[in-house]
Amino acid sequence: MCLDDKNAKGDTLGLRRLHSSYPNMYQLTKAIHDIPSLMKTSSRKFIDSEGHIFNYEKTRFVPLIYHEIMKIVHKEIATVVWLKDINSPFSIPRPPDPQMKWAGVIYNRTPWLIYEFSEAKKKNTKRKV
Repeated sequence: MCLDDKNAKGDTLGLRRLHSSYPNMYQLTKAIHDIPSLMKTSSRKFIDSEGHIFNYEKTRFVPLIYHEIMKIVHKEIATVVWLKDINSPFSIPRPPDPQMKWAGVIYNRTPWLIYEFSEAKKKNTKRKV
């Protein structure tokens, strides 16, 4: 089985896989598009869009703190989420479900990114990243 045919034309892994002459290509089953998805997965080995294989090892704990959602603004290509007790908004690719009232925020010294949404406030905890 072949994962990436470096002899096929194309600058990205996807283009090379489309133009490859190999009959049996290794099937890629999951796609990770953002940092929270990378942090939530238990896998350690990944391949980027250029075909480079890399390891992601979780090495330290960071706080996960829940904040109430104050306002959601829908834009053309993203959604802006304002949270209580955080001065700057977060930009996310898709709006959360309407019943979601709380957002779990990963802190890397300061509020870093939204990890998850929930209907009720959950206990503040830690996540290994």
